[in-house]
Amino acid sequence: MVIIFSALAGGLVNFVFPDLPGRPIILLWFLCVCPGMMLIRFFDLKEPVTEWTLAIALSLAIDAAVAGIQMYSGHWSPSITLVIITGMCITGVFIQIIQISIKRI
Repeated sequence: MVIIFSALAGGLVNFVFPDLPGRPIILLWFLCVCPGMMLIRFFDLKEPVTEWTLAIALSLAIDAAVAGIQMYSGHWSPSITLVIITGMCITGVFIQIIQISIKRI
């Protein structure tokens, strides 16, 4: 749920309320934690320190990969980068929710 709310908050402060004073903090949180945390949840690690360390490292790598692909293809745009990363995070969270519901059946 935190990833979904962070994605929504990032979209809101970037597209709806761009003059909000807390915009850099919200976007920094989303871009530095959420993409990696979405992937780390699939590994089902039990140690929080390992999860957070890998989540931050993976988040920065995913952000750089998405921006790099856009730059080399000639379509670099920070807004589109945020939309792509938000879509990846929300898709990954929904896949995790489906996996959890299947395990309970």
